[in-house]
Amino acid sequence: MERKAIDLICSVAELTSLFERQKSIEEFLDQTVNLIAQHMGTDLCSIFIVDSQSGLLFLRASTGLNPEAIGNLTLKPGEGITGTALKELRPIILPRAKDSPHFKAVPDLHEEEYEAFLAVPIIHGLRRIGVIVCQQRKVGYFSTRDARALTAIAAQMAAMIENALLLMELHGERLKKKPETAGEIPPFLHGQQTTPGIAIGRSYYLGRSGADSLLSWDSTVQYRQTLEDFRQAVESTKRQIQSLQKQLKEHFADVGSLIFHAHLLMLTDKAFTGEMEQRILNGEAPEEAVASVVNNYIRLFAEAEAASVREKVQDLKDLGHRLLLNLTRDEGETEDYKETIILTEELYPSELIKFAAQGAAGIVLHKASITSHLRILGLSIKIPMVSIEDKKLFTMQDGIPLVIDGFHGTVFIDPDDETRDRFVQLAKEHAELESSTKIEPEIPLSDGSSVSLLANVGLLGDLQVAAGYGIQGIGLYRSEFPFLIRNDFPSEEEQYRIYRRIFDTFTNGPVYMRILDMGGDKQLGFLTDKAESNPFLGLRAIRFTLKNPEILLTQLRAILRAGLNGDLYIIVPFVSGIEEIQQIRRMMNSASAELTEQGIEHHTSPKLGIMVELPSTGFILDELADEVDFMSIGTNDLVQYLLGVDRTNTSVSGYYEPFHPAVLRFIAKVAEVCNVRRIPLSVCGDSAADKFMASFLIGLGIRVFSIAPGSAPGIYEWIKNKRDVHQHRDFCRHLLKLGSSQAIREYLDSSRA
Repeated sequence: MERKAIDLICSVAELTSLFERQKSIEEFLDQTVNLIAQHMGTDLCSIFIVDSQSGLLFLRASTGLNPEAIGNLTLKPGEGITGTALKELRPIILPRAKDSPHFKAVPDLHEEEYEAFLAVPIIHGLRRIGVIVCQQRKVGYFSTRDARALTAIAAQMAAMIENALLLMELHGERLKKKPETAGEIPPFLHGQQTTPGIAIGRSYYLGRSGADSLLSWDSTVQYRQTLEDFRQAVESTKRQIQSLQKQLKEHFADVGSLIFHAHLLMLTDKAFTGEMEQRILNGEAPEEAVASVVNNYIRLFAEAEAASVREKVQDLKDLGHRLLLNLTRDEGETEDYKETIILTEELYPSELIKFAAQGAAGIVLHKASITSHLRILGLSIKIPMVSIEDKKLFTMQDGIPLVIDGFHGTVFIDPDDETRDRFVQLAKEHAELESSTKIEPEIPLSDGSSVSLLANVGLLGDLQVAAGYGIQGIGLYRSEFPFLIRNDFPSEEEQYRIYRRIFDTFTNGPVYMRILDMGGDKQLGFLTDKAESNPFLGLRAIRFTLKNPEILLTQLRAILRAGLNGDLYIIVPFVSGIEEIQQIRRMMNSASAELTEQGIEHHTSPKLGIMVELPSTGFILDELADEVDFMSIGTNDLVQYLLGVDRTNTSVSGYYEPFHPAVLRFIAKVAEVCNVRRIPLSVCGDSAADKFMASFLIGLGIRVFSIAPGSAPGIYEWIKNKRDVHQHRDFCRHLLKLGSSQAIREYLDSSRA
């Protein structure tokens, strides 16, 4: 046995040329398991490979298991003996596999007669590649020496297998497995709640913003076939896009001005529609001509160096989708995505706005593509979104009935009538509740003080929602959204008109305007194509604006003009030291002086404050208090930077803990200094809408909360029924005494009971 294992280690070089002699990765892996089984003297050898997309272990080759299982049998890391070897990154030797608590019986696998079990993970660096499994009928067959030998084999093979897989990917081949159908997908998938709401419709897969996201026509649909039909479809498309553009200007004046500009440019480009016409004249069917030309442009755009060009891939597919529809439908229909749930692995903010404008019922995203600004936009335009990690959902055919439960992050696939009817009723009830809910903007407490509820606003569409609930002020206006959706910077006049709408809506309450907060997961693709290796610690927010003073000065002028006669607060984000706030104050004074010199009316004495969200501010609070008129704690970023957790990275999401003792004590320190120095303090972010966090904040003496408008009714009702300040102070003091997250979680759980 020892000699054979050593022989195998020495002859692994045979495998180096083995792949070149095979026609596919499957043949390569088949030869590999046969070679290992021969040298190890085993009855059964199998190789499981980690799928790069799903993270699951797939059985890819075996000398003795049921051939039907190859390509179909999957294991999660930690599932069964094989999955445990991968998860724990260690060899597992078992005299009798069935005696192990990790043993997992798989029906029809044909492994019942095998007793001894040896599993060794295949690792390349920190990357988990797969697992080699050897099985024998004889109990206790494998020794620790065998395990060491197979571990050495796996180490030598790891890079080779990874490179082989990469080569196959580059050649456009994927590991073969049986095609999945909608019926093989579970009846529901649970994901991550992104934006609340109920959506009911049929699936349409949009794909990814790359060359793999190609347009296809439906072979079951009857398309109109003449050149004149095509020309009519082009004209209908132009009229529909112009109509949508007009609607967007009315309802989303801040972000809708040029959202369909790329569509119109393409339609007026003779090389684009002209090539389609020529193909039709040469005998090609109109639907084939549209798809061929659009796909050629998709490939061209996807290979461009400029990110701003690559982002237009989805515009192209969207335009092609509309042209194909207009080759089939009656004149006048404009809602291309009515009763449609869009499935996509990548989504830009501008695309989200477009789909909402075109009547999309909801959106299902792949988990990796979720960003904070997409979630905020989804809340603003009230489109239900769920993020799903399982990629099976993105492989099914179009037209499958779906239901999105955005309240719980669940997608139901081809639901029965009873399930569908239940969600139809639920959507109706939520709509009725939303239209009838009203709050009082000030909630009196037992000590004579009151809690003020203000609104976080990302789009102008939020204004009417906030006002409809009874909110009378803006605690955070995210001014970056008009920048994010566009392909250039809004001019001073455009910004002024947007900001003026805010002050016209809230004439009596405060308006906190945050200056441009770009960077992190909010990138301006049109500004630069240079990607930062760590954007959350890069040229973000105040760093960006101070490096681009002309942009900052233009925005400050627009804010000061719009805030004339308003209760204006200007918030500076991402401040790490007093020098930054001093520079901003000088620039604000400079903008005011310019406007005065030009005879333009504006607010001459706005309050200037900072977002407290970086750990450094906690050590210079007294110095900062000398420079600012107010402070606002941004809980989302504060948790991220205080705990060193990228809040957009699902791999470390468990470390993002708003109730971490360090976070609570940091907030308490800020509240203490602001109270002593009489600096007004507010809190904004998701945590401000949590009832336990609200109780903690009230106990600290914080009385101004800025939250998403839709969260206002719930937190309002809770605070209204908990007016006793002494209870909040006791709760706060107890939390601050606890030194671990586990202890805090247990205390919160007991408080819920």
